Amino acid sequence: MANAGSVSTRTASEEISKSFRTLIDSQDLDSLKHSQHLILGRLQDSNAVLSHFNEYSENCLSDVSAEFSKNTRLLRSMKSDLDYIFLKLSFIMCLMSPTIIFSLFSTVLEWEFARIMKKDGFLLGFEMSTLALTCELSVLTE
Repeated sequence: MANAGSVSTRTASEEISKSFRTLIDSQDLDSLKHSQHLILGRLQDSNAVLSHFNEYSENCLSDVSAEFSKNTRLLRSMKSDLDYIFLKLSFIMCLMSPTIIFSLFSTVLEWEFARIMKKDGFLLGFEMSTLALTCELSVLTE
């Protein structure tokens, strides 16, 4: 019984395929197959080029990443050192002669405080503002 069902299914599929063959021109099918084959070849070529480029990019990244991270660490340490030096210089300038320093450099200090507050966040800006307030108070008390 199962064998009879498979035979009838096979017969039905053959009939359907024959009717499709009569509906579609064989030259159109051949041209469609040829176009698909050309597209497949172009896609495979593009895939090969992209794979090669990805390998090249990966090699370049591995070559440069160690040096890039080293230079990034160096720049960060230089920035923190320069920020520390600026803080110390500002404090020393306030201790030396606050009235003269603030009359000459108040605008520069305000610009630098605003830049640091924008760039480094509120905490460092708050410390810088506290330093400026301390210097101003020392000027008023002298």
